[in-house]
Amino acid sequence: MVAESAIAQKDQSAVSDTQEVEALRAQLSAMRADYDRLTEATETVSARLDGAVDQLKFVLSEDPVKKQA
Repeated sequence: MVAESAIAQKDQSAVSDTQEVEALRAQLSAMRADYDRLTEATETVSARLDGAVDQLKFVLSEDPVKKQA
């Protein structure tokens, strides 16, 4: 009876551990997807900022030319 109880507890523990591992895998997968989306957004923002800075540099470099004309 004691041995059967111990086996049942180990089986329940194994099931619980398996469920926890699966939950952690699901969380990790969701975090990776979030990371991928954030990386893509960061790259987009960076490219747009670079473009805006380049436009500002161009406008500022043209300003003295306009004043002379």
